[in-house]
Amino acid sequence: MKSAYLYVRVSTDEQKRKGYSLVEQEDRLIRHCELNGIQVKGIYREDDSAKDFNRPEWKKLIKKLRKNTIDQLKYPVHKMGPIQQEH
Repeated sequence: MKSAYLYVRVSTDEQKRKGYSLVEQEDRLIRHCELNGIQVKGIYREDDSAKDFNRPEWKKLIKKLRKNTIDQLKYPVHKMGPIQQEH
């Protein structure tokens, strides 16, 4: 079975009101994993700015990924902030 870690984040109250709350993001990703036979190995939640990747939960996730072999990392694309837009 494939496995994945989930990363969800909000940076503003407006995002929370417009359907991007941590719970809503997490629910969507969990549903996606269930439909695709992907085991969720962990969920990382962040309530922080998109200015940079100096985020506590992101750092924990990266540290975990360096130690473990996984098949996938799932996150809402719009949550990666300006760095995602550069690619």
